[in-house]
Amino acid sequence: MFSIQTNMSASNVTRQLNLTLKKKREKSEKLASGYRINRAADDAAGLSMSETMRRLVRGLQKGSENITEGISLIKTADAALGEITDMLQRINELSVQAYNEINTVQDRDAVQAEIDQLLEEIGRTGETTVYNEIKILKWEPFFTRDVVIREDQILTVPVTMKERTVLPKWLNDGIDDKLEIHTGYDRLIDGMTGNQVQQDTSGVMVTIKKDALGNIERNADGTAKYIYYGPDYGNSYGETNAEHVQTWTPSLSNNVTAKVSYAGLMRFDQAEDLYSALVSLLGGGFGISCGTCNSKQYGINFVGSVDGITVKEISPYYYDETGIRRSTPNLDLSSFTAFTDSNGKKVNCFDKIKELAKVQKQDASLTDAQKKLQVKSLAEEIARELSKKTYDLLSGDLAMKDHFTKSFLTDDYDIIVYDYRDNIALTSLHAADTTVRTWADTRITYPAQYLEPGTKGTVEIPNDLYIVCSALDSDDIPIQLPYISLEKLGISGYNVAKYRRTEEYSENYKGKLREWESNAYEQTTSTKEMSPTYEIKTEWLWINGEIVPNHSRVQTGVEETIRTSIRKIYPYEKPHAKDGDIVVTKWYDPSDNRLIRDALTQVSMWRTNLGATQNRLEHTYDNNGNKEENLTVADSRIRDTDVAKEMVDFSNNNILEHAGISMLAHANHDRQLVLSLLQ
Repeated sequence: MFSIQTNMSASNVTRQLNLTLKKKREKSEKLASGYRINRAADDAAGLSMSETMRRLVRGLQKGSENITEGISLIKTADAALGEITDMLQRINELSVQAYNEINTVQDRDAVQAEIDQLLEEIGRTGETTVYNEIKILKWEPFFTRDVVIREDQILTVPVTMKERTVLPKWLNDGIDDKLEIHTGYDRLIDGMTGNQVQQDTSGVMVTIKKDALGNIERNADGTAKYIYYGPDYGNSYGETNAEHVQTWTPSLSNNVTAKVSYAGLMRFDQAEDLYSALVSLLGGGFGISCGTCNSKQYGINFVGSVDGITVKEISPYYYDETGIRRSTPNLDLSSFTAFTDSNGKKVNCFDKIKELAKVQKQDASLTDAQKKLQVKSLAEEIARELSKKTYDLLSGDLAMKDHFTKSFLTDDYDIIVYDYRDNIALTSLHAADTTVRTWADTRITYPAQYLEPGTKGTVEIPNDLYIVCSALDSDDIPIQLPYISLEKLGISGYNVAKYRRTEEYSENYKGKLREWESNAYEQTTSTKEMSPTYEIKTEWLWINGEIVPNHSRVQTGVEETIRTSIRKIYPYEKPHAKDGDIVVTKWYDPSDNRLIRDALTQVSMWRTNLGATQNRLEHTYDNNGNKEENLTVADSRIRDTDVAKEMVDFSNNNILEHAGISMLAHANHDRQLVLSLLQ
């Protein structure tokens, strides 16, 4: 059929030709750009995958640059530390040279002159070694900032408290150190000779011998006679040749002097309150003093970490018999697993209370009275275990041996302290009272959300140096940089040309001083201090089927403390030393060469850490290269053009284009035939 209005053949050929031209343009674009995906419509899913891989690849490229910078930083620090090592080795050589006893004072001064220059250069090197304006040998890993908690403040770091607190009231009420009344501790001074006798710590009390009228009995040479109470060591004890009188009377009923009781825990009948009472213990402690050496405190500190509340440091300490400073033993409540849960697992007191609270929350059949009985029963068990553990720590303390005060666990909750001197000796020989000292002056770290608005504290802000290795989250490597100074290395003031000079009083002048001292008397003054008391209030939250404690810190009152100070009053001016009253001694006393050894050890350890980190970074750099290569290949498979395939398609479309144009010409020729019929 011939038609004038509609040329169906030409329309069909035109449509096919347009499709061919569109495909040819797409193939031309892919061949010209080299990419299979030039717009999102080409492959939406493929484009997303490709962009992700490109992000990772570019992150790895920049991360590799970061790593090379980190390696350069480490090399700079290591080179500086290497120079410091060489200088320390030279100081070591010079020290050995100076120690030689054939050296004169001038020789040692010359050696010290070089050492001083080396020490100054070590300090300067630590101060001036920089990389990109960073002092890499003066690196502080943390910096501290003072904060005040506000109503609207959100802190993500723990806050360290500054305020001083005291033990919770439930334990303070269980401490009693007024069970005996003795006169104050007195030094024993012979007014005639000025000789002074101090009470020792070996379980023996020495005093001056007096007659029935209270007069001092004396030897033929005029010196006072002495007696002693305690174990029988014969009648010539110590430097005073004291005479033995009697042993102590170890009667518990007559000599009770102090008590520490955990029975106060049983006043709590709610799980939340019992939990709060134990949390309030953290950071506190108590110590029992010896009647003759008040510098010692035989006690414990309550430490631990629970619900984000941690005790960071404990300050009380004592000196043992050997004169060594020792920290007071710690009772870690979070690791004190003396209790058993329903599964037979050993847990601490906090987890035990949480389990009970969860059971009571889930069991609707329990009455309030039954719940209170359960809590009181658990409080009784905790009190018993705490008293046992406290007694173990006290009785195991080295300083409790050979002293007058002893502790005993007399029942389930109480620790009784008694003094095994008899009461007659305690009063007549001016013995000191045995006291129980409590403290809570530790720095405790709380989560910020547990603190009341207005609370003052400090926070530690990390000041880390990290090398970011890629675009992935947390893909970074920390570099631990040292803080180098003469003080940190322990060699500030190191001197091998040092001579010590001592001045000692002559025996004649010492006698004058003893006489002046013996005429002094003591003046006592008392001052009152007020300290706030705090307790931790716990509320239970039921979240996802679990009991979660929520703590708040509440001030409960003010603790009154009486501070007593004793000042000596002298009736006349101290005697002045005259010519011949001072004996001068001089000897060679250089700094210990072990200081240089320890400094070298510190620097070597820093170099070791930096070297290990450098090796790690080099491996990370190589691994980044491997990952970059593989991700680039994967991205190429998704995004790049397959040239061979596209050229085949392009050629096919080119042929189809020519064929379409030819067919369109034929279709138009058919219209010419219609015109010829009309002629």
